[in-house]
Amino acid sequence: MFYRDNAFTQVGHKVKGYAWFDSIGYIFDSVKYDRQEFDEVASLRTGSIPPLTPIDNATPPPVPGFCIDGALVDAGSKKIMAGLSVELFGWKGVSIGVGTSESGAVETRGAEHASSTAFDDFEELEREYRERMKYDDEDAVKSFDRLRKREVAVGGIPGQETAYKAETRAGSVKYGFAWKALPQESSPVRFSFQLEAGADEYVPDYVPPPKAADLFALWDAMLASLRQRPGAY
Repeated sequence: MFYRDNAFTQVGHKVKGYAWFDSIGYIFDSVKYDRQEFDEVASLRTGSIPPLTPIDNATPPPVPGFCIDGALVDAGSKKIMAGLSVELFGWKGVSIGVGTSESGAVETRGAEHASSTAFDDFEELEREYRERMKYDDEDAVKSFDRLRKREVAVGGIPGQETAYKAETRAGSVKYGFAWKALPQESSPVRFSFQLEAGADEYVPDYVPPPKAADLFALWDAMLASLRQRPGAY
């Protein structure tokens, strides 16, 4: 399956799997690979879709796993990632996301990607924006500014935080904030949080993002409000 997240990225390759329980469908989606990596992992990925077991809220799961929409995913030695993103009603174009990944023992390109730190992700993101500065159209990037890059604990969990501002030559602006927990030997689970505002490419209903001070206030308040649930990892 060919995949491009915008007009400036190279063509990549993904593996997808599908499963159905009654009227509910599930999609298993891999990360994006270049051609060489895809050739190396495609057959492995195609044959490694984790098994699903139907469950209901009144019955304890038969084995440890990841529960989602009436099913239990038994990942075995693999890695499971999940995320949720919502848009704020008061601020158009502003979204907040939360993600989690559970570590396994298998070392694959997907596992390495999931175990990257926030600083690793930030460096890769900056490289992509710097590459887009070479283009000459309305979506070409005019500037990229690092606003924050530091190690900070959230809810008692050590992690890394980043923030940036990107502006296109057409004048659209995007702010991005991210925090990701650092790997810990005491827990197989890692959490991440994101906040995005504005746009870094053409959108027909583009609305400029709120002021940077307001976004930082929202972001800092959100991180300060997060707590670990008693009994969780």
